[in-house]
Amino acid sequence: MKLSDYFWGSLSIIRLNHPGVSNQVLKRMVRSGQFPKRYSGIQITQALRLQLKDTIGASFSFGGSALSGTVNSLAIGIYEELSK
Repeated sequence: MKLSDYFWGSLSIIRLNHPGVSNQVLKRMVRSGQFPKRYSGIQITQALRLQLKDTIGASFSFGGSALSGTVNSLAIGIYEELSK
């Protein structure tokens, strides 16, 4: 079974919770039952809400720090993982 055959929402949730897991390890863990093959709609909604809350909280935190003068500049790094 290809990794793309799994439901995309389930893969997204697993990737958010375990960002360093490779595709091969992810397949093995799903097959062994460590990760579910599919999440219910309620679980996906709850994960989305949690991510939105975290994002909004981080935005308010950064905004408050920027307004108070604690943060003067912002540097954003974009990294690409190269496969061997």
